[in-house]
Amino acid sequence: MRHKLLIMVILSLLYGCAATLKRPEIDAGLLEQERRLQQNNAFNSAVANQQRLHDLHFRLATAAADICDDDIKPLYGALFANVHAYRKTWHEPARQNKQLTDAATVLRVSPGSPAELAGLKEGDVMRKVANETINEGKNTLSEIDEKLSKVAYGATVTWVVQRGNEEKQLTLTPVKGCRYNWSLEYAAAVNAFWNGSKMGFYTGLLDFVKNDEELAYVMAHEMSHAIMSHIRKKMTNLTVGVGLASAATASLASGPAALAIYGAALISSRLFSEGMEAEADYVAIYILARAGFSVKDAPNFHFRLAQHQNRTGLSLWFPTHPASEQRAVAIRTALVEIEQKRAEGKALLPW
Repeated sequence: MRHKLLIMVILSLLYGCAATLKRPEIDAGLLEQERRLQQNNAFNSAVANQQRLHDLHFRLATAAADICDDDIKPLYGALFANVHAYRKTWHEPARQNKQLTDAATVLRVSPGSPAELAGLKEGDVMRKVANETINEGKNTLSEIDEKLSKVAYGATVTWVVQRGNEEKQLTLTPVKGCRYNWSLEYAAAVNAFWNGSKMGFYTGLLDFVKNDEELAYVMAHEMSHAIMSHIRKKMTNLTVGVGLASAATASLASGPAALAIYGAALISSRLFSEGMEAEADYVAIYILARAGFSVKDAPNFHFRLAQHQNRTGLSLWFPTHPASEQRAVAIRTALVEIEQKRAEGKALLPW
């Protein structure tokens, strides 16, 4: 009896908290129309972001080719896509807005690239590379990347593309560029990363930056992490840190002694993190200078980013990035150094 009474009390409380205002019913047709509109807008935004990143990547990767040492690949300046490159809810707008199918379709041709010089157009469908037919399906894009990566930069390769009802043969001569691929990450985080295999850029970052110069700076920064092998160095530091922590656990140390060992483990696992970020900033300025970008707004970008992190609570107690004022001074100092090298006719290399 008591249980039934308790249930009745709870249900009455929940009913009292429910919405009681009578509202007009939502039309199912209008709801479906709105759903399609929002999916359409989301897809168009994703494509615009991909095209933006692609152009910046081509410009920076080719400019940094001499800095990347042997970590290079042939670049063409063509961005391909098919319906399988997107989430299923975007397949409909992908087919309607960009006429994407299972085949590899040209989504973007970077200005001044080998693809543009050869006459490639957005909307062209790739059919053959060096007389080898391109299959259609989920693996099409990776297949194209594999085939194109085998061509030596400076050599020529023929592409056969379908443009409307016609097939056209194009001859391209790829240029040398850094091997580091990129991806667009669909999240609100104002962040980017290099994970050892690709650079990732969050949609929140693309919304945050004021112009392409700021976005290029972030991309050059992540590219610099790859050039300087920071992932490998961080893994080494992490291994040392884990070893120290294990030693602390295995030992009978307690109190201040144990705290000292754990503190050493923490410092070792994050050793040089701040230095690596500063190093990436430094190399990035050189890449931007080689690519012809202005970086005069980079210090203000770091100031705005720091403000954003403070507002959102993302600033860490143990920071891995230099303070915004430190980065601003370091960037301006690097710019002076670059101008001196230009005046003396020296190569713009960060070493």
